[in-house]
Amino acid sequence: WGGNYFMFGGDVKGGKVKGEYPRSFSESDPTNIGRGRLIPSTPWDALFYALAQWMGITDQDEIDYVLPNSQNFGCNLFTDYDLFNTGQQTLGGCGGATLTTPITFQ
Repeated sequence: WGGNYFMFGGDVKGGKVKGEYPRSFSESDPTNIGRGRLIPSTPWDALFYALAQWMGITDQDEIDYVLPNSQNFGCNLFTDYDLFNTGQQTLGGCGGATLTTPITFQ
């Protein structure tokens, strides 16, 4: 479900931790589902999405074949640009300026 992955090599943008460290391990934390289990903040597919792109799979239909659940995660995926020095792919519609609004959604 969740886990740790290490990447190393000449083209890897090293020295970074991707994803989010849990804000708290307390029972009241919303990611804590009890008995020491935490809901991960970053999908397993995120890392392998970037790796697939770096290995040459850039057509969206091919990525969907290799990672059939990747469409479920929107902008919460890494691209080869995020993880590799020579990466060129980005996620369309993700990133850019952040807009704020005084409206509170419930």
